[in-house]
Amino acid sequence: MKFSTSNLFNTPQKWAYWLLSIIIIFVVYFLLLDHFAPSTDDATVQAYVINVTSYDQGKIIQLDAKENQSVQKGDLLFVLDPKPYEYAYLKAKSNFDYAQAHFLALKKSYDQGAISRDQFLSARSDYLTAFEALQTASLDLTHTKVYAEESGYITNLQVRVGSYINAGGAALTLIDKTHFWIQANLKENDLERVLPGQKVKFSLNNLPAKVFIGQVETIGPGVSTSDNGEGSLLPNIEKTNNWVNLAQRFPVRVSIDDFPKNLLNHLRVGTTAIITVYTTDNKIINAFADLNQWIRTTAQYLY
Repeated sequence: MKFSTSNLFNTPQKWAYWLLSIIIIFVVYFLLLDHFAPSTDDATVQAYVINVTSYDQGKIIQLDAKENQSVQKGDLLFVLDPKPYEYAYLKAKSNFDYAQAHFLALKKSYDQGAISRDQFLSARSDYLTAFEALQTASLDLTHTKVYAEESGYITNLQVRVGSYINAGGAALTLIDKTHFWIQANLKENDLERVLPGQKVKFSLNNLPAKVFIGQVETIGPGVSTSDNGEGSLLPNIEKTNNWVNLAQRFPVRVSIDDFPKNLLNHLRVGTTAIITVYTTDNKIINAFADLNQWIRTTAQYLY
């Protein structure tokens, strides 16, 4: 009897059997991966974002910062007109010098019993007040120059030369470029085997088909359960509205290890990513996890 593969698909029942078998294989495949190598595309690149404000108020007379510019820690960003603060410092210095001389003279008289204790304490109080005013004026003067507190990228530049800025007013935003990570929101039923230190493979949507290495750094201990997160001090992760009760998601912080230096400019806050966590040493499961990660990141070319 001659075997023919056409016999495998020669009836509707056989087609249904093979289709059902394929569906079962795919379901088992994805269930195993979810359990031993959970993956998600609900992930974004994060970094520390610093709101650069002015301690003093005044007119900006020099602006070294430029939109999207890379700066190093300690670089000068902008300068306020120092004249009002120089005047305040000189006035405070003059008042301090007088108060100090007056206090020292009365102290000598007090030691000799020539004046009362109340007169001495009043002079000392004036001296200390003048000293505090001088310290404040000196600090205000140094704050007319604003420097980058960390190395990073400038964005959201809101001022220009000639702008008047109030004390505490926002001037620009600085994205710390020394430390990027990925926040991946994993479903609670995928977290059973996830532990800090486990290897992670990830890809970025702005670098399709490239896979990089990281590791699980921390797992979020809680999230807000309110509808919009208002009034909660916990992270808010929005649920997609659906007719089924979706599993809660928790933030998993993934460190970025040994990222290629020539690609560092592609690390941008908010860039979406696909991550896979490797929770087992099983080579077969990890091979399928590699395949799944490759398929998903290659598909990034299509959307």
